[in-house]
Amino acid sequence: QGNFYTRAGQFRINDDGVVQDITGNILQGFQITGGTKGVAISIAAPTIINCWIHDNENTTDGSGCGISIHDPVPGCPAITDSLIYGNRCVTGGGFTATTYDCADFYRTDIYENEATGSGGGASFDADVTFTETTIRDNLAGGEGGGIFFTGNGSIALNRSAITGNTAGTNGGGLLRMAAGGPMTMENSILARNRAQQGGGAYFKGSFTANFSTIAHNEATVGN
Repeated sequence: QGNFYTRAGQFRINDDGVVQDITGNILQGFQITGGTKGVAISIAAPTIINCWIHDNENTTDGSGCGISIHDPVPGCPAITDSLIYGNRCVTGGGFTATTYDCADFYRTDIYENEATGSGGGASFDADVTFTETTIRDNLAGGEGGGIFFTGNGSIALNRSAITGNTAGTNGGGLLRMAAGGPMTMENSILARNRAQQGGGAYFKGSFTANFSTIAHNEATVGN
């Protein structure tokens, strides 16, 4: 249960239990569970506050079973003080965003999500900022246990943590496929992640870490 605050806006829930067609400003206080996708955002940039988005599943052809962002206009959707957990998809178990999209996470916990392919916690090709956010204990059968980042956008971690994630192949904490926009860590932690190669991170392109901790990651095949 919860409240949807909007100015001349609305949303609908489709037959699969997906919250979509959001045209207003704020989605607040909802528990969204049991669908093939939790929230689908397209042509909108709402703020999601204090929501629990969990246990949504589509392992046939699904991506972003927690939150899926496509073409937000204008600005970036913001996810604040929320929990995204227990979602299971082919790619991006907890969250996905496509090229030229963007998203901002604040004080949010993305945990115990699973992808049978890549991106247990999140998969994106977009500009994404994580502030005081934790990406932990996610699982990918393929690459990027915590984050699978294809590289065309940028990623910024501010006072955030990527911990305890596992990938079946490369990039336990995160994997960046190609050089693109900047990738930065500021006062953040990358620790206790596990993969065949790149237990903490496996990436191409620039990577800058300031006042951050990278420790106790494990690569079972190589560094």
